[in-house]
Order: sequence, then structure tokens, then C-alpha cells
Amino acid sequence: MRLAKLEQTFQALSPKERRSFADFVASPFFNRRDDARRLCEWLLEGKGLEPKEMVLQYVFSGATFEKQRLSLAMSHLQQLADQFLAYRHWREKPAAHETELLQALRQRGL
Repeated sequence: MRLAKLEQTFQALSPKERRSFADFVASPFFNRRDDARRLCEWLLEGKGLEPKEMVLQYVFSGATFEKQRLSLAMSHLQQLADQFLAYRHWREKPAAHETELLQALRQRGL
């Protein structure tokens, strides 16, 4: 069976990056959705996204199976993963970081 993009992304992260991603997802600055945080916990435990009924019960604490609800949580967590990867890449490039900071300061007249 083909892995979902979210599972592929998660597996591509090193163990250290996975822990950092979990911190990123837990931060209310980046994420205010509990379902994304719980889904990230599920994946951190080394569990896959199948069977979906079990994932849904964990993420939504015993809710009845609704494929769309789980799909939305997975989509949101994938968006967070994309943001995390972009942020990590940006932070590793000091020149890009400084350029963006200077532009932001200039826009604010500072």
C-alpha cells in the first residue's frame, strides 16, 4: 500500500527533527488545533495512518468514524510539516534570515 504524503514526510525526518516538529506543532504560535497535536503524537509513537478507525479514535477521543474529519486533521498537519520544513531551511541560511529581517524592519520604518 502507498503511504500518505504525511507519513512519507514524517518518515523523512530524523528522530531529532521529529521531536522538534512535535514542539512546533505543540506551540500555540504555529498551531491552535488539538487534533493536529494528537495526530502528531500518534505518528511520533511510530504508528501509521491505518487503520483509520483507530487513528480517529485516538485523535478525537472515541468519536465515530468520519473520514472527512480525519482527512482535515491530516491535511492541517501536513501544512504544519511543510511550514516546519520551510522554517528549518530558512533558519539554516543566515543570509536569507538577515535579508528577510532587514526587509521586515524597512517595511515598518525601523
